[in-house]
Amino acid sequence: MAEPHSAPESEPPRHGWQRRRHDLLLALRALTALPLPAALPGDASVQRQAAASWAYPLIGALIGLGGGLVFLAAVSLGLGIGSAALLAIASQILLTGGRHERSLARLTDGFRGWRLMPADPAHFGNRIGINGLLALLLLIALRSNGIEDLANSLLSVAEEFEATVSYGTAATIALVLAGAGSRAAMVWVWFLLPPAPNDQAGPAEGDVPLAAALQAGALALLCGLLLLSLKLLLAVILTVALVALAMHALGRKRLGGHDEALLGSTQQVAEVTILLVLSATAVAL
Repeated sequence: MAEPHSAPESEPPRHGWQRRRHDLLLALRALTALPLPAALPGDASVQRQAAASWAYPLIGALIGLGGGLVFLAAVSLGLGIGSAALLAIASQILLTGGRHERSLARLTDGFRGWRLMPADPAHFGNRIGINGLLALLLLIALRSNGIEDLANSLLSVAEEFEATVSYGTAATIALVLAGAGSRAAMVWVWFLLPPAPNDQAGPAEGDVPLAAALQAGALALLCGLLLLSLKLLLAVILTVALVALAMHALGRKRLGGHDEALLGSTQQVAEVTILLVLSATAVAL
């Protein structure tokens, strides 16, 4: 007698905790370069990829935590704050495979002065033009200086008031928040814009459902509520919203929608902005 037919084990789960766990795996695969289990056949669906975007802030927070742990380890070994900050950023780039950094270079290579020119297919390989290189150097320098300024500000306060301040913990908090908040900004720009009609590199996967965008925003907000004062959290939310609006306007006016380069650039700009805001208000941490 033939055995009753059962659903193949390779089919992605559709409901419940298993679905959530699988979404986390999809988000890890989309945002990191970690060696992960092979994708299931249903994972190739563009809408399936977009539906998992709710988990992006969680993965961003984990990436930020990884950088923070490297920063703590570096300073505990006696390295200077500047070197520790650069090592933290290098560890994040290793975790992500530099995916968002490549997106930033790709987008900025399309600019001629202030004008974004039509996409050149040559920019979607491994080549980086002078605009992309300058943008990468600037953004990495700003990320590093944001962490370093935050730590130095806390050290100055500690010396002035003869107090003990854990600048390593503060830097870790900043990296976690920057990782979560910047990925939430990316998801919302993805949600608000249609796919770009002339995306030579391939469109960003699917259309983000409203529920996924709301969940991504709620997760980033929860992260901020747990780690920041309300006043400082409001400042971070305002700056991230301004970044998202600016990138949305760029995508709508110059690209006609979103593409992978725009979304990755949104993450990079939002992360730098969060770090700079936190470094400017380091005492409030």
